[in-house]
Amino acid sequence: LGECFEQLRMIKMYRTPQALRAFGRLFTMFLPAFYAPSFAQLAFELNSLPIGIVFAVIAPLALCALFESVDVLEDPFVA
Repeated sequence: LGECFEQLRMIKMYRTPQALRAFGRLFTMFLPAFYAPSFAQLAFELNSLPIGIVFAVIAPLALCALFESVDVLEDPFVA
């Protein structure tokens, strides 16, 4: 039992560094703005505005879901 507590304490102490998590959060927020021209180009080439909008909505949602799932997996005390 003591060994299990020690393992949990080590997971809590040696998780992803704060700077790396901050970079991931900023990356998740600002990356879709850089992809916006490619979404517009996709909509223009396919002559379908809804497809461009769908891709523009799905990309940030997928990035946010990925970041949040990593955050939950790395800290067992929050989830």
